[in-house]
Amino acid sequence: MRMIQNLKKIMIVSLSVCSVMIFMGISGQTNADSPESALDSLRMIARALDMIDSSSSDQLESKDILYSAISGMFRTLDPYSQFLDEDSFRYMIAQQIGSFYGIGISFDVRNGELLVISPIEESPAWRLGIRAGDVIEEIDGENVAGITSNEVIKRLRGAKGSVVKLGIRRKGLTELLEFEVIRKKITLNSARGGFFLDSETGYIRLTEFSSATYEEMLEKLESLVEKGMKQLVLDLRYNGGGLLSAAEQVSSAFLSKGDIIVSTKGRTSDVRNDLVTRSSGKYRDLPIIVLVNESSASASEIVAGAIQDHNRGLILGQQTHGKGLVGSQFQTRMETAVQITTAQYFTPSGRNIQKPFDIPHRKKGLPQSVTDPSDKPEPGVDAFETTGGIIPDFVIEEPSMTPLMFFLESQRAFFDFAVTNGDQFKSIDKTFVVSDDVVSRFIASVKENHPEIEEDDIDENMQTIRSALNREIISVHVGLDEADKLRVMELKSIQKALSLFADWEEHLAAIASSDGMMVVSHQ
Repeated sequence: MRMIQNLKKIMIVSLSVCSVMIFMGISGQTNADSPESALDSLRMIARALDMIDSSSSDQLESKDILYSAISGMFRTLDPYSQFLDEDSFRYMIAQQIGSFYGIGISFDVRNGELLVISPIEESPAWRLGIRAGDVIEEIDGENVAGITSNEVIKRLRGAKGSVVKLGIRRKGLTELLEFEVIRKKITLNSARGGFFLDSETGYIRLTEFSSATYEEMLEKLESLVEKGMKQLVLDLRYNGGGLLSAAEQVSSAFLSKGDIIVSTKGRTSDVRNDLVTRSSGKYRDLPIIVLVNESSASASEIVAGAIQDHNRGLILGQQTHGKGLVGSQFQTRMETAVQITTAQYFTPSGRNIQKPFDIPHRKKGLPQSVTDPSDKPEPGVDAFETTGGIIPDFVIEEPSMTPLMFFLESQRAFFDFAVTNGDQFKSIDKTFVVSDDVVSRFIASVKENHPEIEEDDIDENMQTIRSALNREIISVHVGLDEADKLRVMELKSIQKALSLFADWEEHLAAIASSDGMMVVSHQ
């Protein structure tokens, strides 16, 4: 009886997956499989499950086998088609909405300990006095040593108004602190920054594209303009994408009515589907420079590509990731979903955003070879089309972290020093500048804990050490936003952007007239 019930579940879910792939024409095959062929495949799955159930030496849950089978189907397609189990599906929905119910902390799991990096301002954790550096040892009376990040999310998030009990170890105290935290709505602000880089230049960073991103960005833009902003740096570095609708809204703010934002083209249709602005954006004349890097993907590339192709602004940084596949989501009857690639994204001038990729076990379908990001194409649209990603108008590399700095960060040396010496820094403000005495005491603590570190390495990294220590102290005792501003101001790309604004229009004119760039004129 159990075997028959399991087979029914498989038939239902597998048929829904196969039906989507067959009737929408989104499998890797040149022609859609026939219904008979699909049923033969399902019989094969049922036979394999029967053999596992009757012969395997391991006792496996039918749900685990089912999920593994479905996940295996998607691995035959492309790197971005996937099956979302219950936890992954709920997490995805929370990210897209931009909010969830929880306690409001940024955390990290280090050496098996659940460490509070920072409480989110005005969150339940912040109001109860939970601090940076606190170690959560117990959740609802259970010791959480060795907990994973996914398990933390499951345990700390919950229903609105529900209570979670925390046992917290705080440096300098012998007794475990106990907190009862009432879960409330926590907003994930995807628009960060909103400050001035100089008297005329505003800075906004988008960390992702959620349903709230556009409104958050507009709020910061309006505030900056009211204070005299004349030009904007929009930072899309490390932004892995998100909702297409959010990318459409953000792009529209800087474009004119009728401008193409992005085009999609699927396997089963030769018709180009254009996403076009419905009205002229309020900031269509605002000088803008967009920062990107190799971790800018998907929706970030749509925005950068639209601004670049319409010659609305300069793109600065490194070649972007090259994720230009349209993922359509289909929810199953359970709290799960499948995400399947149904088309590819093209910039307004026709450049394919997707970089070629390789799936070893599938030798047909989408392009196979992986393009080396360091290879720069020859001028011309065809070269752009085959390379994928967005190639900046101005390429600039940020210096990589030195081995010593990587070691100190991994050992949380700066964070621990800022927390341990908290009494000394509790009254500082955003103007704080670390003194020579503080730096000397930090160096002394590093040498004491890590005598193997060479003196020459410390001397060579002294300025970087000073800056990192200053930022961490401000981050812990003033706020993450103020520390982020310091970090941003030290970037080579920011300094380059500020210099480019002096001749911003001349740079745009030169790019528009060059052979290596196709500019789409405003409609």
